[in-house]
Amino acid sequence: MITCEHLSIGYRQGKHCHVVQDDLQLQVNAGELIALIGPNGCGKSTLLRTLSGLQKPLSGKIYFRGLDMSALSLAELSRLQSIVLTQNVAIEYCKVFQMVALGRSPYTGRLGRLDAQDKRLVEEALDRVGMRSYAQKNLSDLSDGERQRVMIAKALAQNTPLIFLDEPSSHLDLSNRISLHALLGDLAKEMGKSILFSTHELELALHTAHKAWLMRAAAGGIEQASPQELLARGSVQAVFGNDDYFISSDGRVVMK
Repeated sequence: MITCEHLSIGYRQGKHCHVVQDDLQLQVNAGELIALIGPNGCGKSTLLRTLSGLQKPLSGKIYFRGLDMSALSLAELSRLQSIVLTQNVAIEYCKVFQMVALGRSPYTGRLGRLDAQDKRLVEEALDRVGMRSYAQKNLSDLSDGERQRVMIAKALAQNTPLIFLDEPSSHLDLSNRISLHALLGDLAKEMGKSILFSTHELELALHTAHKAWLMRAAAGGIEQASPQELLARGSVQAVFGNDDYFISSDGRVVMK
């Protein structure tokens, strides 16, 4: 689904480049739920923004189903991948149905008119996240958890094989965080979506994801494996452990 070859990510400032991570060799397969984990500042958001086309790589190649991303138009790219960012969206007087319907923009043309199939896909997306009964509510009247589900529904209505999410549970309480992770697992399993999400919810991610990308700080690269393998190797403990706690082989955070 995605292949990255010698990918370098970061920022350009004039003639200078600030490299966040370098020479990354990454792969995402169909139907995989992948947790992107790592310490603050290691480049998780930068990687997601680069893979989704919101910013250009410093060097290297990204391929979607064998197609060079740099050769794809915005319209072509928007049919391959969708992204849910961290920002908490609250637009005055915008209905839930209207927000989710924006996911159909790559298919509706300049006038944005929804046909019967577009409306069906919007309704199915709302059903999938349990928000069908909220379709005519104002987005600004929803809780953080409900709003996050709406944004995931928008990504589903876009009907792409790939979905990127940047810290999707950052505004949620414990119950909604658990529910969201379960939902992402269901989407990968039942709909065959490839989902890559960054998160600080270490225990939840390690128990939910099929694969984890463990990003190290200071251009330390990314280790890719199943959560169980990363735990058994001690890699998670090496990145996240400190003098106050350790991370057990089953992914639990244990205070010393």
